[in-house]
Amino acid sequence: MLWECLLVFLATAVADALWARYITSVGSRDPVASATLSMGIVLVNALAVVVYVSNRWAVLAAGLGAFVGTYLSVRRVPK
Repeated sequence: MLWECLLVFLATAVADALWARYITSVGSRDPVASATLSMGIVLVNALAVVVYVSNRWAVLAAGLGAFVGTYLSVRRVPK
């Protein structure tokens, strides 16, 4: 159960980091990067969903992972 929560945490953190890069690539009109990142987002999120459908505690890990992934991605961008 703990490893599942860790997996979901990491997956959603990665997915949110990919979202940040996806938004940037769409803004710069880069179709290959945008499509590749979109595919990655779907695959990583699908992995998380498969796990937290069977483990409700993993939903909390997903929320925390989303927070961390977005926070770190936005923090990296220069002001």
